Amino acid sequence: MSPAVITETLYAIARDGLRWPDRIKVITTTVGRDQLHDLQTTLDQLAADYGCTPLAPAQVEIDVVRGADGLEVSDARSLEDHEALGDFIMQCVRNLTDDPDRSVHASIAGGRKTMTFYLGYAMSLLGRPGDLLSHVLVSEPFESVKAFRYPTPYSQALTTFAGQTVDARDAQVVLADIPFIRMRDELPPLMLQLTESLSFRDLVSLINLGELEAHKRTLTLELPADMAELRVLDGAGTLLRRIELGMLDYAFYRMVLRQYLAGEELVRRPALGDTDLLVLLCEEALRLQGEIPGKDQTPTELLGQLEDAEGPYRLRDSTLNSLRTNALTGTFFDTRCNSIKSALESVLPRKLCRWLTLCSVSDEDGDLANFYQAWGSGSKGGGYGIPLAASSIILHD
Repeated sequence: MSPAVITETLYAIARDGLRWPDRIKVITTTVGRDQLHDLQTTLDQLAADYGCTPLAPAQVEIDVVRGADGLEVSDARSLEDHEALGDFIMQCVRNLTDDPDRSVHASIAGGRKTMTFYLGYAMSLLGRPGDLLSHVLVSEPFESVKAFRYPTPYSQALTTFAGQTVDARDAQVVLADIPFIRMRDELPPLMLQLTESLSFRDLVSLINLGELEAHKRTLTLELPADMAELRVLDGAGTLLRRIELGMLDYAFYRMVLRQYLAGEELVRRPALGDTDLLVLLCEEALRLQGEIPGKDQTPTELLGQLEDAEGPYRLRDSTLNSLRTNALTGTFFDTRCNSIKSALESVLPRKLCRWLTLCSVSDEDGDLANFYQAWGSGSKGGGYGIPLAASSIILHD
């Protein structure tokens, strides 16, 4: 990497009256870093030539990409290094765009094709209104003149590879703004915060999964019996996301899906306190406690078992008392559905979230809606489930 790809961009920013940066971050390899030995000197000269605010060394940060082994790379040649490159660039962009008081001007000039792609894609995923993406275009023959840094306001003789003498003052530099689609609003806030633990590949897979499901059915939802969490897997069986739920929400979600998978009478929103639904919920909660519910037990007996249960998944006394008094009401039903929906929306892209959200999936006669043909919901009085096909749901006991 030549300092020119940086100073050409800064020159164009100054000439076009764009906001002068107060910080520069260069993402490069060890080879590129070694070529930037005179960057600070060139930056100082550029500022002096065009009356710009000088950038101190502390304002210029050179980040060397690390490979799959955690070491600085001279070049990304292996598949693992390319994956690490994407993660590194995404994390850099995330950190920069996380500050609401800072705008980001990302330049794709001077990088390898892979780095250019990753930076552009990371800006599309995480960029905000006001953030810019650009490339710099330089007229011939200056693009290939090793000593060229930017068009000077005075005469500066340079020699081309062919031995021709040219004047830096005659160079034409164009800052090309690159429009890009901003998808940040498609990502939930918590996912933006968790990109450190989420690889570039997995983030893209999660975004694509919701869209692909309608056509290729590549999504799998797994509900373990030993942890109150939902597991989202792709078509290859790769675990992409874990979504933790509270014990009550998880038992409720499992109860609804158990009926949905059984193909029997679907769970419906009760108008009043419903003891049959209460029995189903208590049985599900007992299974998660590692207990086997007895047959034909009354709600009182089941609630008593739950009250005696111990461990991390024990239901609160206030919840048990409310269920004992009111059974399972419409208000309780709505609260659980909304709580689960909020948990999903906090960690999953919008289009993926909708496949896993509890909703009416049948009409009043029990006929299932086909979300794969036309997106929509069942009737208001229909049975509940999720739009995802039953064959894509794994419920462990």
